[in-house]
Amino acid sequence: MKICKDTGNNAFYHLQFCLVLCVNNTENIFNPQAVKRLAEITLSIAESFDVQITSQKTHNNHTVIQFNARPATVLSRFVNSLKSVSSRALRKEYPEIETHLAKKSLWVNSYFLSTVPASEHAFRNTVNRYINTTIQGLE
Repeated sequence: MKICKDTGNNAFYHLQFCLVLCVNNTENIFNPQAVKRLAEITLSIAESFDVQITSQKTHNNHTVIQFNARPATVLSRFVNSLKSVSSRALRKEYPEIETHLAKKSLWVNSYFLSTVPASEHAFRNTVNRYINTTIQGLE
């Protein structure tokens, strides 16, 4: 675990988060190129917010992003920027995605954001419960 020092504020921190974004569809709409492009967009947005992406896994109908952030990071602004920029870019660059969406936007309105806990098993159960509940609401 890397502990960071916030220069000038005498603060030491290690803030890890997990973000889950679900797609406005229950089908697999991401081709390998779109998955790669989503990762590039995520890194670009993260850099502008001084956020470090530690992992990103995109599945059929959702993406799971783990990242480190500074205490001053406005997480809601980061997430909303990521959702809007990635939705716009992917729909423009891959028009076939838009034909499979239930609504105009790529992502559902909600998102799941959590600190990364010590118990990985309990955490995965919570994330899976969110994904399943969200996807069932689309059917």
